[in-house]
Amino acid sequence: MEKPTLVGTSSIPSISLAPDALGTPGAPVILHVVPQFLDRRVSDDQVLQDTSLRPFVVSARLSKAPLTGGDIKSGFSSADGDGYLIIPPSVAKLRIDVPGASFHIEKNGIGEISFVEFKCAASNPVDARVKFIDTVYPALDHLAYIHNVAIFVAMISVFDVTHQSRHIELIAPFRAQALSNSMSVLQNEMKPIYAMYREAKNANSDFYRFLCCYKIMEGLFGKMRAELFTRAKAVGVELVRHQDIVPDDPNLVPEHKPYAGKSMKDFFDTVLAGKYRNAVAHFKTDDGVLHVGAPTDIYLYSGLAFVTDLCARSLIKSHEELLTQLTY
Repeated sequence: MEKPTLVGTSSIPSISLAPDALGTPGAPVILHVVPQFLDRRVSDDQVLQDTSLRPFVVSARLSKAPLTGGDIKSGFSSADGDGYLIIPPSVAKLRIDVPGASFHIEKNGIGEISFVEFKCAASNPVDARVKFIDTVYPALDHLAYIHNVAIFVAMISVFDVTHQSRHIELIAPFRAQALSNSMSVLQNEMKPIYAMYREAKNANSDFYRFLCCYKIMEGLFGKMRAELFTRAKAVGVELVRHQDIVPDDPNLVPEHKPYAGKSMKDFFDTVLAGKYRNAVAHFKTDDGVLHVGAPTDIYLYSGLAFVTDLCARSLIKSHEELLTQLTY
């Protein structure tokens, strides 16, 4: 695990952070909120590196819609969430028992499911979050199916009872940007690519986001680029192309860092094509069944969605440059 970077301190229970402090937009990031005690019980590093088995309380804010940018409230309660399912007035909260564990679903002021709380023993916040997902998600999945409704987990907060610290995983937010006075030329053949890219950015699912960006890469590495060179040859234009490489970024997950600066086509062929693409497209493959509610697959495709987004953007830009050579 990489050493965390200090992004800010505050003497009150809130802090304002510049969006740039949270990493590249779309990147999966982790925020650790570590309290400072007057008696300086242990150092921040000791809190973050503690692997002893200890109690955790994992909370989730439920929502009718995906979480949007803005304030990140880690100390949320049942009053902050909402949902399409109603808990009867005579019931204070629901207790859900599953093999080996249990958790509670609470309601907001108008009776909607809004909050989940799960207590467990774990050796670190990531382990506690994994146990939460393994325990809670199958029940939420089942409720969504039974009642034919959407149930979004807008945020998960992991509270370390021993150290009084919090662990929050989120996607780095987009930045507000000023529009320029003029737009670049929009090539007709790029319309499906831009549409697919916007679909990826609007997606709330890393699995779908990965698939959208993968399809962009598949199209640009395949027929679209081949047809472009055929057209150029027919009119006597020799296109100058540069090698497409995997972009480097500080938020790449450790598994993908070795590919930064290397051939994007090789990365596409040897890493992305095959089991990852096939799992999303076909659900069940020779490698097993894709389980979008399993912690392993959730973490895996979060990293894949980010790196394919970076690659898709870079590949779109290089294809635009080739089009410009043919057009002008």
